[in-house]
Amino acid sequence: MTAERLKGFSDGVFAVAITLLVLDLHVPQVAPDQIGPQLLNLWPAYASYALSFVVVGVYWVAHWSMCQELERADRNLAWINIGLLASIAFIPFPAALLSRYPTQRPVVILYGATLVVTGLFLRWLWVYAHRAGFLGELPPGLGAYAARLQLTPPAIYLAGMLAAFINTWLAVSVYFVVPLLYVIPSRWVSGRPLQR
Repeated sequence: MTAERLKGFSDGVFAVAITLLVLDLHVPQVAPDQIGPQLLNLWPAYASYALSFVVVGVYWVAHWSMCQELERADRNLAWINIGLLASIAFIPFPAALLSRYPTQRPVVILYGATLVVTGLFLRWLWVYAHRAGFLGELPPGLGAYAARLQLTPPAIYLAGMLAAFINTWLAVSVYFVVPLLYVIPSRWVSGRPLQR
């Protein structure tokens, strides 16, 4: 299997998933003089959208970075990739729940668990591709750098899930750490390029 086919299909699923996130934002049906307060009351939906949009973006960048190194693929890699894409496509559901029930522990835990599974699928994809020799000759240190970038989000989301047993707002705050860690320019992410 060529890597290009896997990349093209994956980009399509990422695009659909990230677009579905906006469908949870609804125009309030209120009198014109009440529109301002109603828009303010929608802040959990805005926060869930922003968080989830950037999270999907982080995973897309990680997937794209791996695909930059991917020279070929096989059936097993394709199915691991399908698992990753299934978890990506599922993100809009817990994101919608989080926007409506941000203080409910089962919702907050489901959101975190979805992102933990997504991160572990991404790591599995990289490990399988590397062991199968599909990534070609990697620059020294790239494997360890990729492991750090790929395993940190699931660890943070797991910490957020555990924090939900103390306070759900604390848990959601922990979930925001990953977008901040990966989007704000820092040595954490830019310490080593993922491209050859």
